Amino acid sequence: MDARPLPHYFSPDHEAYRAGLRDLVEREIAPFVNEWDEAETFPRGLYRKFAELGAPGIGYDEDLKEHP
Repeated sequence: MDARPLPHYFSPDHEAYRAGLRDLVEREIAPFVNEWDEAETFPRGLYRKFAELGAPGIGYDEDLKEHP
């Protein structure tokens, strides 16, 4: 279900932020999620892409941090 909020509820900036997150998920996660699930993996580079969009609460345990 694609529920649309009332027009006055979200600001244009908030709508742009939501659209950016939605686009990232549709482009770079949704097509591969089953493959990653089967392989029991997740590309850590996506954390950086979410961070670049300013996604709050996106993180991972420091023990999982990639080391050069």
